[in-house]
Amino acid sequence: MSICITKLYPEYPDNAGVSVYLHNPFDVVSPGHITNVYLTATPGRVLTADLEINTFSAEDEVRNLPAEYRKCRYPDESNLNYFKTYSTALCCMDRRIRKALEHCQCKPHFYAAAPELPICNVDQLLCLLRNNWTQTNCTGCVQLSFSLQ
Repeated sequence: MSICITKLYPEYPDNAGVSVYLHNPFDVVSPGHITNVYLTATPGRVLTADLEINTFSAEDEVRNLPAEYRKCRYPDESNLNYFKTYSTALCCMDRRIRKALEHCQCKPHFYAAAPELPICNVDQLLCLLRNNWTQTNCTGCVQLSFSLQ
């Protein structure tokens, strides 16, 4: 565990704000995901972020335990329908695609995964909104595992 204090001096006009997204470098930014940090600097201000950085790794033997027991997955242990590798953000995206298909028979146009699936039209996008699609439950998406190297 270590503490990291970062000051960001973005180059932008004094009357503009800036948003910063910090995420695990082995994952992708996913809006609203609990492992991401979202910060916004007000116009003309310096953004200071105090971060506590934790890394978790495991002995190689841990890989022999079932993923359900260790409560994490290695990137090559994907159980996802639409992604070959596993990450917590991709797991949540996978669940959102499945929820969209279940409720509205389509996937949103901004998901490049599964190009064979039908893309939502305007009425179907409204269907996603009515079904609170962005509130997909991702609590079953476990963290990434890493081996000591």
